[in-house]
Amino acid sequence: AAAVLPSGALLEDLEIDPGPLLRELRYRTCLEAPSAAESEHLEQAYYKPLRMLRERWWWNPMAMGVLAKQLAEQSFVLIDGFLPEEQVRRLRECNERLYRDSAMQRGGTTGGEQRVGLPHRGDHVKWVDYSGPGEESKVSAALTASIEEAIDAMSQCAEREAPEAAKALKRLRWRSEAMLTCYPGETRARYFRHSDNSSGNGRLLTAIIYLNDGWSPGHGGELRLFHGGEQ
Repeated sequence: AAAVLPSGALLEDLEIDPGPLLRELRYRTCLEAPSAAESEHLEQAYYKPLRMLRERWWWNPMAMGVLAKQLAEQSFVLIDGFLPEEQVRRLRECNERLYRDSAMQRGGTTGGEQRVGLPHRGDHVKWVDYSGPGEESKVSAALTASIEEAIDAMSQCAEREAPEAAKALKRLRWRSEAMLTCYPGETRARYFRHSDNSSGNGRLLTAIIYLNDGWSPGHGGELRLFHGGEQ
């Protein structure tokens, strides 16, 4: 005798030993899953606090010191997993909705002649005022608050590890609007080599947050930084 379980597993020789089938039937008959309230308690009391520690790994003073040193010596830092998962999800959903609803405009270049089009920029852009009523303003304001919090902490650590970086960070006085952007893969969208301060607009620091879910190097879209010349 044999039996096939819903999972596809095959139990054979049941006439000799029906125990495996009886245990399976008892398991499926008596199994009592945790209630939604019990699962939520575990999530809020234990799992979420632990994830927050992992998500904010960069908040460790030692990590901040290394980041400040890299900023001073290399002029950039990379913070993997900077934002909490929920915040990333809200930003991504907002960005996708704006693109889907044609609320973004084709990106253009400034610093002289205005140029729009694939040879220069293939992205779609939405500039967002932090005080606006829409969801894009709310998620952008939350993002900026996280960035400013990191800058303040890095500035304090940099006073010991990299005084020049601390001095530069303290020069930050204002922020521009948030730029929500989509680079459509079907058009191989890109943004050609440029400087965010080519026209002397006062920008000192650029923060770029990637929102792609499940991204891997083979997907493309990496940011290339230049240290002067072609290097």
